[in-house]
Amino acid sequence: MGSKIALANASNHVGIHLYKLLAQDRKNVFFSPFSISTALAMLYCGAQKETAKEMRNVLGYEIANIKDDKLKSAFQKILNGLENNPNSYTLASANSVLSDKEFSVKKEYKSVLEKSFNAFFQEVDFKNENEKAIHLVNE
Repeated sequence: MGSKIALANASNHVGIHLYKLLAQDRKNVFFSPFSISTALAMLYCGAQKETAKEMRNVLGYEIANIKDDKLKSAFQKILNGLENNPNSYTLASANSVLSDKEFSVKKEYKSVLEKSFNAFFQEVDFKNENEKAIHLVNE
């Protein structure tokens, strides 16, 4: 199975389970399983050990048999395809990660975010510059 198809299956896995949870108490539910899967995949790429193992299972990567290197390249292909589509519509994905300046973030992780997810990474002083953080989130 191709990595993009496997990724779609994993994203559907997350979407179906999330819909079942959200739809229990609501009549109208709208969300993007792919956007949620993308955000969680960005977190997964920074996770290690037991956290990474648990996320891998919850996100459907294990059942879809997606290896980590294929996961990153599949997201990269899909996201680049969305943004570089020559058809008559525009579809853009705005991925970003804000991290508190007090935490050290590895350069390799920042590189994965940028290359695989077209994501913007910004360090913010949440404690002293919370208005700046709010502005960045809503930008």
